[in-house]
Amino acid sequence: MGIDVLLVYPDFTVLESATRPGAYDVEQGGWYAEGLAALAASLEEAGHRPRLLHLTSPPSEEEFVTAVRRYDPAVVALTVRSSAWENCVQYTAWVRATTPAFLVWGGYHPTLAPEVCLEVPGVDAVCLGEGDGALVDLADALAGNVDPYAVESMWFNAPRGPVRNAVRPLVTDLDALPLPSFQLFDRSRLLATRVGVATAMVSRGCVFRCGYCCNHRQRAAYPNSAQYARSRSPQGAIAYLQKLRAWYPGVKEIRFLDNVFGLGRLWLEEFTELYRREIGLPFACNRRPDLMSREVAKLLADGGCRTVYMGIECGDAELRSVVLGRKVSDDRMAEAFCNCRDFGISTVAYNMVGLPGEDRRRALATIKLNARCRPSRVVVSVFSPYPGTDLYEISARQGLIRPPLDYRARTFLDQPGFRKPEVLFFHLSFRPLVRVYRLVGLGTRLSKLVDRLVLSPHLPVSLLIRLEEAAGRVLGRLRRTVHTRAPRLYRMLRAIARARG
Repeated sequence: MGIDVLLVYPDFTVLESATRPGAYDVEQGGWYAEGLAALAASLEEAGHRPRLLHLTSPPSEEEFVTAVRRYDPAVVALTVRSSAWENCVQYTAWVRATTPAFLVWGGYHPTLAPEVCLEVPGVDAVCLGEGDGALVDLADALAGNVDPYAVESMWFNAPRGPVRNAVRPLVTDLDALPLPSFQLFDRSRLLATRVGVATAMVSRGCVFRCGYCCNHRQRAAYPNSAQYARSRSPQGAIAYLQKLRAWYPGVKEIRFLDNVFGLGRLWLEEFTELYRREIGLPFACNRRPDLMSREVAKLLADGGCRTVYMGIECGDAELRSVVLGRKVSDDRMAEAFCNCRDFGISTVAYNMVGLPGEDRRRALATIKLNARCRPSRVVVSVFSPYPGTDLYEISARQGLIRPPLDYRARTFLDQPGFRKPEVLFFHLSFRPLVRVYRLVGLGTRLSKLVDRLVLSPHLPVSLLIRLEEAAGRVLGRLRRTVHTRAPRLYRMLRAIARARG
């Protein structure tokens, strides 16, 4: 006899205001989570009944408690992000005051910091690593009134004291896993599906070790860590996409969320041929600039790729190589974006500011490299030192952070050479400055004048932050309104932006 398992998904971002101390802004969510759909599929295959509490904005206690009581679960499994720590601690207290259900924390943060998570009052267990088998074994044990405290990949607050079980080996054959239960999600609440996009993930893990990423620590948790990066077979990936289309018949584009899509050349060749014949929809994916040759760009374009997301991250070659561990030259970076343009693929560039060792001049180098690479769209974030990453250890060792960190903060590092207000200025001004440098050119008299203005110690940083934050708040609301209420207009504007890129 199966049991009811409630998957609680805090899908929103809370950020401290840049100009109003003690105030916080909430960015509402609405995103599909592959891991939860995969967990649901494994639970269903084992005869259990997974349900989803999808929190796209912070609920009140009454709203949360009412929802939990409605589902009346035997197990509550809470997805925990570092940036939602405070919320998850609060939800745990609400669960414990509402139901005797077994409460499990899972996700990246519990895998990287299980000891800290297990100390949170009310937590019965934390799941380390992928939970496909672990959560099923736990549900099986509870359904059969069997002692659950021997389940691998779980650490417990057992009645007899803490229990720390070994992490089970990775499932290396993803085709052996059930296809995700996409129907776990209410399609009408997802931001992507409102504009005709379905998100997908046909691989797990990553072979690279970037300084800001926790993948290497995730990989180290498993006894078969050498097999951390895995993919469905091309045929398995097509079966996955066919089920996705059955769930969302109106899909107009696929957005692959894999860390690096199509890492193996032979896999990519076979997949794109099958995809063109069996699926035939435009798609977007993530790649690395050092893997975006002309041959790969043509292969992706022929398969239907319309957008590639690539990380520039940092424009200073030394920081990029030594601190981030991304040994890609400026020339190779520019060539990768050029290869995409040559084959009609639009590009989105990921960037960061506020890195250890960064200053205004190095941040400006990132802006100028974006102007040189000419991505269709630019995304920029402030560096967050997440537990388990190389840069967290570097930041702590150099005294740039003081744990524990509140991940609702806008900036994190205390660097005399790059003060927090300066980091915020570059974050908020990044995209406008990229446009300015594309307009005036690089190395011209006008660009040198812009250099002097941006790097001037007399720049009114605080005033500019207030203006930029106010403008960003208005534009953000407008963008979300168009996205949710006028999806056709949103798609049209996005197509125009891609074409201009």
